[in-house]
Amino acid sequence: PDLGDNIKCGNSLIGWDYFEGQLIPDEKELERVNPFDWQRNFPQVFARGGFDAVIGNPPYIRIQAMKEWAPTEVEFYKKKYVSASKGNYDIYVVFVEKGIDLLNQNGLLGFILPHKFFTAQYGEPIRKLINEGKNLKKIVHFNDLQVFSNATTYTCLLFLVKYPKGDLDISMVNNLESWKAKNEKAITPCVITVDNNSEWNLFSTRYEKIITKLSSIKTILGNISDKIFQGLVTGADSIFILKNLGNDDYYSESTKKSYKLESEILHPLCKGSVNIRRYYISDLEKSILFPYKIMDGKAILFSKQELSSKYPNIWNYLKENKNTLELREHGKWKHEKWYALGRNQNLTEMEQKKILTPSIAKQSSFMLDIDDYYYFVGSGGGGGGGYGITIKEDQKISYFYLLGLLNSSLLDFYIKTYSSQFSGGYYAYNRQYIEKLPIYTIDFTNNKEVEQHDRMVNLVERMLALHKHHPQTPQEADRLQREIAATDGAIDKLVYELYGLTEEEVGIVEGGSG
Repeated sequence: PDLGDNIKCGNSLIGWDYFEGQLIPDEKELERVNPFDWQRNFPQVFARGGFDAVIGNPPYIRIQAMKEWAPTEVEFYKKKYVSASKGNYDIYVVFVEKGIDLLNQNGLLGFILPHKFFTAQYGEPIRKLINEGKNLKKIVHFNDLQVFSNATTYTCLLFLVKYPKGDLDISMVNNLESWKAKNEKAITPCVITVDNNSEWNLFSTRYEKIITKLSSIKTILGNISDKIFQGLVTGADSIFILKNLGNDDYYSESTKKSYKLESEILHPLCKGSVNIRRYYISDLEKSILFPYKIMDGKAILFSKQELSSKYPNIWNYLKENKNTLELREHGKWKHEKWYALGRNQNLTEMEQKKILTPSIAKQSSFMLDIDDYYYFVGSGGGGGGGYGITIKEDQKISYFYLLGLLNSSLLDFYIKTYSSQFSGGYYAYNRQYIEKLPIYTIDFTNNKEVEQHDRMVNLVERMLALHKHHPQTPQEADRLQREIAATDGAIDKLVYELYGLTEEEVGIVEGGSG
């Protein structure tokens, strides 16, 4: 239709109301912000109730970045807009809220923007606003496909209405070029969960019965876990994480030199998907310098005197890097404890029985740390960080049983219907996602279920033993892989049995989760 000036495109949706009820800033601030007065510039439009359409590609800027050059705006948005009220929001959510406000009763909003707000904590207020207003009309989700050639962004097309009308149209694009050519096969019709203002999860309509079945299980991983915790955060990985060369020799990326160091407080380190694999830990090359002693369940930083007397080589190494360590977080570490790790959470959680998972992986990659008590990191590049999981003492299920469930094709299928997806086929296995995994709990008064539990334990123990083998010939390696695959299949079959899947549903799960 010929909308004339009753349509607005671009990135100027915030406008003059930035200064409503506020003191007018000086001329330099006015020039920098360049405020736009919607009512004054479009009086005829607002006399008819607002715009017929709002179209745009709003800016994608986290407030951590905005605080550097627009701290006043950041705080204003938090007070003025509901969508900016929770956490470190991204500015595009404010544009969505303002865009809805600009529409007339029959108006339609169309934005291309990141779909991270579907599941992110900061997206909760805008999700709630859209849910309660019944504004959602259509979503075209691009999954991990890259729409913009000059930036890595995970986007969607979001269509909203001022007042509810018609059915929802939700789809996911599986091939960008085919979609551009209007090929219907490039689109997967989807269902979206938008209940109770929780995360928005999209999944194929083919999966609806399976998702409903698994979602009905009341016990989730978060219920039976004593703790789901991140790994260590050093604030200076190049200094605290060193390459173990053997014979107490360690190489530092920070100084590009090797050192003879006391290994007593240098612990073998797992780093996300680099080392944490499905049922096993790959060869560890790195160690973490851990300048603490654990006493009465507390981590106590070694004093300078203790380090210099007990671990003189390590103390000299730390002093060599003192300036860099003090400059962490813009100089906040210029104090007596400059050689401590960047964060003090979970320092005592390393040396215990736990299940480990990388935070990003192509498939469920849980492993059981039952003897070695591996140290692991919580964040960082080159494979990212990981999470540890411990089970509550009052739970009767074993770690082996839980490990089998978590690594099963069924629960991996399930988590991929709501987890964040990244390029290269990677998915997020952060706490916010894994804690929602439905766990089939065993009735230990039921002989059949006890037998199923014990069978799972035996299968997982066998899987762990198989991964410890080191074949000497290609024939042995081939045989080992066949045994691993057969054991994996037996675990999956048992999980399907526990969760009550039909043959048709098993076929859907094994056909892929994409």
